[in-house]
Amino acid sequence: MLVKTLDALIEYASKGDAYKYNKNPEMLRQTAKLLYKTSQNDPLDAERTFILLYRFLKVYEQLLKISRDEKFEKLILEKEVNTAELQLNKLKDELKAMYHKQAIAVPKGVSQDKKEEKMLPMYLNKLFVTCDEIYRALKQDNLNLLGIDIRSTDDFNASHLICFKCINISEDSINLGMSANVLTQKIANEYMSFWEERDKFDCVIIIDATITADTYEASKAHQLRVIMTEWDPARRYKIGPVILEGGYREFADRYPTYCKDVHLLLNQYNDDLEDILDLESVDYPTENDIHRMKQERAGTEDEISPETIKIIIEENKKVLEKNRQLQEQLLIAEKNLANLDRKLEIENNKNNVTNILNQKMEEEDKLKALYNLEVKLKKERDHLVNPFTLNKTIPNENLEEITKLEKDVDKHMEMRSKVYEEERRRRLQQVRQAPKPDLISSNKMIDSNKITFTKSKPLIDRSTKPLTWWKGTQNLIPEGSPEKPYGLVGLKNIRNTCYMSTAIQCLRHLDVIIKYILEGLFKEDLHDNPVIMPQFATLVLEMWYKTGVCMEPYEFYNTFKKHAPIYGQGRHEDISEFILLLINYLHEDISFELNMKDYNTSIKRAWYESQGGTSSYIIEAFYHEMQVNQPCQNCGDVGYKYEVDNVFYLEVPSREFTIEEQLKQQLAPQFVDGYVCKKCQSPKVKVVKSICHNPAVAIFVLKRWFGNGDNTSVNHARCNITVDNLVVGKARYNLTAIALHTGSVNSGHYTAVCQNPVNKR
Repeated sequence: MLVKTLDALIEYASKGDAYKYNKNPEMLRQTAKLLYKTSQNDPLDAERTFILLYRFLKVYEQLLKISRDEKFEKLILEKEVNTAELQLNKLKDELKAMYHKQAIAVPKGVSQDKKEEKMLPMYLNKLFVTCDEIYRALKQDNLNLLGIDIRSTDDFNASHLICFKCINISEDSINLGMSANVLTQKIANEYMSFWEERDKFDCVIIIDATITADTYEASKAHQLRVIMTEWDPARRYKIGPVILEGGYREFADRYPTYCKDVHLLLNQYNDDLEDILDLESVDYPTENDIHRMKQERAGTEDEISPETIKIIIEENKKVLEKNRQLQEQLLIAEKNLANLDRKLEIENNKNNVTNILNQKMEEEDKLKALYNLEVKLKKERDHLVNPFTLNKTIPNENLEEITKLEKDVDKHMEMRSKVYEEERRRRLQQVRQAPKPDLISSNKMIDSNKITFTKSKPLIDRSTKPLTWWKGTQNLIPEGSPEKPYGLVGLKNIRNTCYMSTAIQCLRHLDVIIKYILEGLFKEDLHDNPVIMPQFATLVLEMWYKTGVCMEPYEFYNTFKKHAPIYGQGRHEDISEFILLLINYLHEDISFELNMKDYNTSIKRAWYESQGGTSSYIIEAFYHEMQVNQPCQNCGDVGYKYEVDNVFYLEVPSREFTIEEQLKQQLAPQFVDGYVCKKCQSPKVKVVKSICHNPAVAIFVLKRWFGNGDNTSVNHARCNITVDNLVVGKARYNLTAIALHTGSVNSGHYTAVCQNPVNKR
């Protein structure tokens, strides 16, 4: 366990309070989403899940404090907050019972009387200690040391330190992100008494076979130290765990009398060195030898030693047995995932849906690990010698077991294919049987004959962004009136909805929306029970196929406010928040699942995770991805991450400016509050951003208002907007629409300025 009481766990969870000083709503919003998503990864680790959920709710509270629109933030994270509160209350009861049941007693042999604190030498107060310093700590300073040897169990049993107490925790038991409580369950009983008293020793020394400062970051020793320092809060070490520089090999070389059976270790090392250094004794192959070896591999009549045959047979059997077990696990996991999908389709209870989603995430993580193992086993098998090519020298009875294993593997793979095919047919049948809504009816006064339908979903070519591949605006002009002004349709406000009218006007002038709606492509992607896409599509169609009129978008407005009630109160709302919510709803109506296997790099994986493994025409059109490098000015370590968003928020200076200038300033290296180095915990971390994926449509929001509550002011600095060839990252954009606002934060009026795609005016 991390701590002994629930109050201590809450105190520990409260330590991560850097969010209190963060004034960036977008950053807090992304942090909250990440905390919640991570909290669902390992529900069996109750303490870790509690800490992440507790911090998620605290970040959410801070977000509500600094956000201009508290109701919008609640709308965005309402589902996650409700689920987190339910889980947290349930976890509190579970943890109270666990702490009460497993109260930690005073370890045997340790006096309860307070002892005088011993002054520890300064040479131990650092990350790496040398062999000489360990010797000094033992002989001169007479310190009570505990060694944790992370070599394999066989290596430890053959030879280990005997000059002080030393236990073995094999590196196979250590994983990054593991808590000390979970690690305790993997430690052998013979070492448990020392491990439970680890914070009673003067110093804990982590010992690997060979380790230096250069190899430390990627080592299991580093992972173990993180577990003991960051996920072991119930322990109060006198000095943080240190690393034995050079590892056990160097210590055995310098002080062999302090090691058990060091001759076994040294003989092994010496044999390895002799094999490497004795180059003159190497019997290099001749051309005839090479030819002979090629013939042996091809399965010729040349003799192969019985020992070699035995090794080949055993290696194949071992890999095939691993593959057989793996195929069994894959079959079970894929069946479980299919069953969870079916349960999810018929379940209506909110709590049950949450539980099913958590189970589904667990199964997907298991499948990901199993798929990776499947790839490794395939590579391992490819490097083996095929025993059937040696059938002239091997009796057939020795191949029967291999043949049986191969048949078992093929059988399970065939069963997996049947599961996949059954699930594919089931989903296909659902799609075929689902009634498609009649989005375009004759009473809407829309000439459906002028709409072109295609059978394939349009794909956005990321290599040619922004969108330049559609030149079909001439098809908008009705036959018989080519010179008539086209699409000049206004929208009447319904209860102070100028923000909605302006947003729709801006969106419907975009090439990506015109193509997708007017050519009817959205029909093929539409889900059952959509949120808003049918009403949005109908409204856009009417606005393009009517002219010279002013419409009242009641159907769209009434449908939208059902899903977002705050927009039905008739208040002055923020247009950027409305557009973001509308884009999110449109995406949900036409989204499709991505294949996780295709997203195997860090940049692709961030894109995959940002939308929960789904994508859509809307996501491809409006979303961009940034790489954020975080070089530490203190230790030189460089962290990095990826951010996916659909809006560029730009600060407005107190002088005349351009979009390019402010975007360049935002991407320039700078120090940001809340960023700390993961390695040395220093706040001296620069943030360097770069656009690694451009959207088809770039949305910019100028942050002219500043201040809080009633004490707000507006910056009226002039913005010189580039109409053509606006450079963003590696792409160029042309101006299509501008949303203008006059008034104050709580009142005012929105209007739209858009370029007509027909006459370019």
